[in-house]
Amino acid sequence: MDGLKEALPVQTQFYGNALGVSVVNGVVYAESDDMFAYAVNARTGKLIWRTSPVANTLMGNPLVIGKHVYLSAGSVSFNFTNVMEYAKHPTNAGRGKDISYNGIFCLDRTDGKLLWSFKTAGDAMPTPAYADHALFISTGDGNIYRIRSADGQKMWRTHVGGIANMASPVVWRGKIFVSMSVIPGLYALSARTGKVLWKGEIPGAVNTGMGDVSPAVADGIAVDLNPQRQDTKAA
Repeated sequence: MDGLKEALPVQTQFYGNALGVSVVNGVVYAESDDMFAYAVNARTGKLIWRTSPVANTLMGNPLVIGKHVYLSAGSVSFNFTNVMEYAKHPTNAGRGKDISYNGIFCLDRTDGKLLWSFKTAGDAMPTPAYADHALFISTGDGNIYRIRSADGQKMWRTHVGGIANMASPVVWRGKIFVSMSVIPGLYALSARTGKVLWKGEIPGAVNTGMGDVSPAVADGIAVDLNPQRQDTKAA
């Protein structure tokens, strides 16, 4: 058709598996298990920038907000001390703790330069949620955080126990909904204060799987992974 050009297929491949991608204004932002993040021209496949802000696996989807790109980093491993603690008290498990540098890393969207970082003890693999100029993150040592998106300043931290796995928090009407594994649970917290409003223990939920699936919230109902199909009120 007149006025349209068909770009030749271009495949760009780097060492490491791309784990999460986001496409914004013609640029593909990707995290990879080779410890690097990439920005690639979506039409041509040309590399714009490549950076490794931390020697750890990047496993979420890059969160692109304004001029910033937010990355989440975390190791899926346990050291010996945490394995023994997990065996005795599963709810006190600390995946990624004392193994590597975990946390949230903020990059300049234009050139990939590191602007700030927020370190966490447990892994921070899930993609953060964003609302009201803040990031909400869940970690492998059972903590939920609210941090300022501009500078990474901690606003609150709440310990609920368990492991976040890959389940990103969900923001809905002033509440944060988070699903955790070991032991499976669905939590609602105040987005402003971090206070736990309620906890839903869902019978029959897969122990680790619940922490891998983000809850869905609509019409006052929060739904998470559960073989027995039990819903929980969000209000």
